[in-house]
Amino acid sequence: MSNVEQRLDRLESIDEIRQLVAKYSLSLDMRDLDAHVNLFAEDIRVSRE
Repeated sequence: MSNVEQRLDRLESIDEIRQLVAKYSLSLDMRDLDAHVNLFAEDIRVSRE
């Protein structure tokens, strides 16, 4: 992988993390449990308990 490809991959990863943080915050603010749960990987158990 070239230096440019590594830099692009890093920038895309950072952007994805920023988007995830924004979606996480928005789902909590809106109290949208379904949207919030969908932000987690499938093998993670999320519940109200």
